[in-house]
Amino acid sequence: MKPLVLFLVIIAVCISVNASAQTTAYEEGFVVLKNSDTVYGQVKDRSEEPFGKLYKKVKVKIEGKLFTQKYASSDIKSYQKGSTYFESVWFKEDSKFFNISYRSISGVGEEVFMKVILTGTLTYYHWEWRNPDSGYYLYTPFFKKKGSNQLICVTQDLLELRRKDVANYLAEDPNLTKPILSDEKLSALEITKLYNQAADKN
Repeated sequence: MKPLVLFLVIIAVCISVNASAQTTAYEEGFVVLKNSDTVYGQVKDRSEEPFGKLYKKVKVKIEGKLFTQKYASSDIKSYQKGSTYFESVWFKEDSKFFNISYRSISGVGEEVFMKVILTGTLTYYHWEWRNPDSGYYLYTPFFKKKGSNQLICVTQDLLELRRKDVANYLAEDPNLTKPILSDEKLSALEITKLYNQAADKN
């Protein structure tokens, strides 16, 4: 199998369908600049249907300003649109002998917007993208530990947990890795909550 085809297959099995509705309208929100200043306004990050797409630059309408401001992931630390919060995350994909790994090191790779599902010692992200054929917004789910340079893709075959990879990534919490490796039904969100609860006690 050609490397490019294999790469696309691996990515395809590492996604989950984003079942929640995505609004394409401007919503109340803010952006946090690299200098930590906060700019408030009406925020929009995707275009209208039927030819919708995720913007490379978030649009912000600021009261009293004539022109809409645009911010790339390299311009800001984070943004919020309505109740949904996104962070700019350094992202680098490495492929070696058909194994794909992900790094998050400042200045390495590129900065991308990732939706924050739950944050803490372990942060659970959704990296959104749009399927050009179906028109659905999809996402690749990732875990990232505070202080770690590594990201890990959480699922395979659409919704199935990558049990061994996740357990290895969270190996310092044996009380959690045991049920992860068992047949116990734990979602990525539940794992994040349990890991953070244990981390907060230490």
